[in-house]
Formats: sequence, structure tokens, C-alpha cells
Amino acid sequence: MNKALIGTVLSLGLAFSTVSAGEIKAETGIAVGSVKMGNKSGVEYDFVNTVQKVFDNGILIGIGTKIGVANMENVATDIYIMDADVKIGYEYHGLSIYGFGTILYNGSNSYDAYGYGGGTGLRYQPFNHLSINIDYTSVPSVEDVHGFTYDYSIARATISYVY
Repeated sequence: MNKALIGTVLSLGLAFSTVSAGEIKAETGIAVGSVKMGNKSGVEYDFVNTVQKVFDNGILIGIGTKIGVANMENVATDIYIMDADVKIGYEYHGLSIYGFGTILYNGSNSYDAYGYGGGTGLRYQPFNHLSINIDYTSVPSVEDVHGFTYDYSIARATISYVY
């Protein structure tokens, strides 16, 4: 699995560095979302970084990371979230639709959990330095170090500064 992930990241890096046609967009933003972990619901707050390349034909590829915290109902401690994703989609006049695969880590003082999943999103860039993004992520069967599994899903809205 690690070889496949490394291969994907290297392939994306090569694609970004060797293809001069199109535009590279980097952005940093904040996100808030409604999260569900197993049978518990809550609110997640994230710091988001994304780099994507939009080719002249409108095809986009990108990578992104999120680091955040989730406040869950009836849970005494905050849950820390980190994820990385690889996305592919299409952009037309500042409006993008895309799908992505993601690797998720979440944990607290008492456990660590990992999972793989995917999702879809919609991004709109109304001005040169502002983008608005909504996405949905689903990670079935997140497994913690004790063997307990649960589903993770989030619907999130992000506002970002585009460099």
C-alpha cells in the first residue's frame, strides 16, 4: 500500500513539474463541517492546503491536506483529524467538480485510527484570490489500534485564499 501511495505522489509531482500548459493554483483556507463517526455526530474545524494543476483542456489534478479538530457530542476530549487526498476533475470558468481519494488519521489521548476512502466536491472561484469549496468525504471502516471499526463521513464548506 505504501508503494502505491508513494508512486501516486511521485506521479503527480512529475505531472505538475513537466507539463507547462495550464495553470497551477495553490490555496490555503479554513473549513467547517458536519461530521459523523460511527453513531456520534459533531462539528469539525480544519486548516486546508491544496495545490492543483488545471490544464488548458479544463482537466484538473491536485493534492491536498487537512489538519483539524472535531468536537463530538457526548465525548469528553477533542478528536484530532489529519488527511491527505488526491483529486481529479474538470474546471470551467472558475467552477470545478472533482472526485478524490483520501487517507485519514484521527485520534485523541486514548486512541489512534486510520482509514481510506473518497469523496466528491464542488469549487467556485468568484475572484482571483478567493475560492469557495463544498465537499463530502466518506471513509468506511476506519480502524483503531484496538481493532474497533466505524464509518467516518463529513460534509464540509471551505473558504480559501488562492495564491
